[in-house]
Formats: sequence, C-alpha cells, structure tokens
Amino acid sequence: AVANALFDAAGEFAEAADAYRTAGDLAAAARAYERAGDFASAIDCAKETADHEDLLALYEKNGDSFEAGELAKTAGQALRAIHAFAQVDRIDTNYRKACQRLVELHTERNQLLPALEKLEELVVLDGGVNAPLPLRSVQARLLEKLARGEEALAIWESIEARDANFQDAAARVAELSDACRRARRR
Repeated sequence: AVANALFDAAGEFAEAADAYRTAGDLAAAARAYERAGDFASAIDCAKETADHEDLLALYEKNGDSFEAGELAKTAGQALRAIHAFAQVDRIDTNYRKACQRLVELHTERNQLLPALEKLEELVVLDGGVNAPLPLRSVQARLLEKLARGEEALAIWESIEARDANFQDAAARVAELSDACRRARRR
C-alpha cells in the first residue's frame, strides 16, 4: 500500500495502477490507469468494481459510445444513453443496434419524430422497401401516431403486397384508405 502511494505521489501512474491492481484495489487501479492514459486497463478494472458511474465515465472518455449507451440505458439514464448512442459512428459494427436503441428510447420518451428518423435509417440499412416486415410495420405505426396517414398507408400497402396477413396488413390498409379518403374530403 505504501509503494502504491509512493508511485502515485511521484506521478508514476502506470506503476501505481499495476501495484493497486496487484493489491486488489481495483477502484484505485482504475483511477491510476486513467491518469496514465491507459483507458483500456482502467475500463477492465472498473468493470470488476460495483461503481457503474466510473465505468460509464471511462467509456465516454474513451469514445466507447455504444458501451456507454448500454450502461446508461441499464442505469436508467435515458438522456445520457441517447447522447451516447447518437455518437456511435456509421462504420461501427454496433451502429444498427445503436439506432435500434435510439428508436426505443425516443419512443419511450414520446419523442416520435426523432424515433422515426432513426427508424428510417434502419429501414434504409436493412433494404429500404424490402426491409423486414416487423421493421416496416413499426415505421408505419409511428407515421400513424404522427398523423401522417398517407405515408403510413403506402407502407402498409407495401407490407400487404408482401404478406397480407402480417399484423393484419390488409385490415390496416382498408382502415387507413378509408381514413385518408375522409381526410381528403374535408
């Protein structure tokens, strides 16, 4: 313990971190690794502690946006999770999952327009009009909630053309067609 403190006081943070880690003080090791600029080791140590706030801060500082978003979401910090997921780069292998999480979080917060924007990105990533039907139906339902019936109708019609029985697509088309006709007459 004395050696750890000496390394720390001398500014030899990597050595202090190694000593703290060897001694089993993972929280102190994480802090020392962070001061040494070794975020990967700091994160490894922080994962083994119960301090999720420190781990989240390390993920953010290291640019591990998806991991930060997941941890923030789990911790019930929706705004922090939204911010983190929004930082995930398109070339990141977790980009699609980050978009899904953003759709979920925005929908839970009743922020339907940002949810729709991210959902539309997912649809494009997954093949546009040929995207999976569950994704397209969520898109149509969001459009309905946003009172964009004509756009929702077009999507339900494309779903119906692929599988009329999927989530009662034929019935949705009939209902929306009727509602859109009535709206045009007003």
